Amino acid sequence: MSVQFILDYFHIDDEAAIEVQANEEDVMLQTQRIFQHLREQSSELLRIRLTSEVLYQRFRDFEGWENVLPTRHKIPRLLLAEKLKMALPDWLSNEQIVSLNLLKSPSFEPRFNSFEKNLLAACHLNLISGNDFGEFIQALSQQTSAFSMLLDDKTIQNYVLNHLEFDLDVERENGMLLLQMLKNVDLATFVERFTYQQHLFYLRQFASRYALDLAFPPLEVPASLLPLPRLTLLD
Repeated sequence: MSVQFILDYFHIDDEAAIEVQANEEDVMLQTQRIFQHLREQSSELLRIRLTSEVLYQRFRDFEGWENVLPTRHKIPRLLLAEKLKMALPDWLSNEQIVSLNLLKSPSFEPRFNSFEKNLLAACHLNLISGNDFGEFIQALSQQTSAFSMLLDDKTIQNYVLNHLEFDLDVERENGMLLLQMLKNVDLATFVERFTYQQHLFYLRQFASRYALDLAFPPLEVPASLLPLPRLTLLD
C-alpha cells in the first residue's frame, strides 16, 4: 500500500509507473488514485511518475505521509556515475547523457585510460580507431546532435583530431576545419552533402581536364577538404 513519487524530468525512468499528464483533470484523477491506494490494504507499490517541477509541486504535500516512500529523483549524471562506478567530468551534462543514450548503452567499457576516449568509443569505435576514412564518416553520420556538442571539449576534440591525422592521414588543419563544420548541423545530412560536394569536385576536375564547358553549382565545402578519400554516393 506504499506510494512512491518518481521525479523524471529527463524521461529516463523505464519501470512501471503512472505518469501524470500535465492537465488539471489528470492531476485530480491521480490524486484520488493515491488517496484510494493509501486507504487500501494492498501490498503493491504505486509508482507515480512526475516529469516536471510544476507537477511535482502539485503532489509535494504527500511527502512525509505514512506509507509514502522518499521521493526518487532520476538524475542522469548520478545514475551514470553509479553505473560506471566513477566520477564524471563536469562538462558532461544531463542532456548529453540522455541524448547519447549512455544510460542504456552496453558499449561504455573502460578499455582506455581516458574517460573521454571511452566515451567516444561508446558512441562508435570507428570514431577513434581504424584506418578507413569512409568508416569514420559512416560512424559520424550515425551520431546525434549531442556528439557535435561533445566536440566543444578540447580533450574530445584532440582525440578525434589525432585519429584523423595519425590513423587516417588527414592533415591536422583539415581535420580542425572538418570538425568546425560539424557544429550545429544534422550529421547525417552533413555527410550526405559532403559526399555530393566531393563528387562535384571530381566532375569539375574532369571537365577542366577535357576543356568541357559545363556549369556547376558553387562549392559549399572548403576546397581543401574535397580531395579527402572519396565517399560513396547513396542511391
